[in-house]
Amino acid sequence: MRRKLLIGFAVMLGLAVVLPNLSPAQNDNTGSAETTKEYRGPLPAHFGKLGMSDTQKEKVYSLQESYEEQLEKLRKQIEQIEQKRDAEIETLLTPGQKLRLQELREEAAKEAAESQAIPNAPAVGNF
Repeated sequence: MRRKLLIGFAVMLGLAVVLPNLSPAQNDNTGSAETTKEYRGPLPAHFGKLGMSDTQKEKVYSLQESYEEQLEKLRKQIEQIEQKRDAEIETLLTPGQKLRLQELREEAAKEAAESQAIPNAPAVGNF
C-alpha cells in the first residue's frame, strides 16, 4: 500500500514537471515584452488555427463582448425555466420519493465537496 502511494506520488511529481512544458502557447506572438498582451479569453473553436491577424482577433473579441450581455440574459432565463420545470416535476412525487430525492441530492453535494477538497489526490489502488 505504501509502495503504491510512493509510486503514485512519483508519477504525479513527474507529470507536474513535464506537462507545463508540453502545453501549447496561448498566442502566436514571439513572447517579447512589447508584443505581450492581456489574455482576453479563447477565440471560437478552430479560429486560433487560422493565422488571424491581431486586428481580426480584436474584432472577434469585440463581437464576443457585444453579444455577452444578451447571452447572459438568456442563460439566466434558461436557469429560471429549468427551476420552474423541476419544481413542477417534484409536485408529481410522493412524500417518500421527495424525501429520497432530498437524500440523494445531499449525498451528491457531499461527494462533490469531498472531491473538491483534494482535487489532485489519486484514488487508492487505481494506478
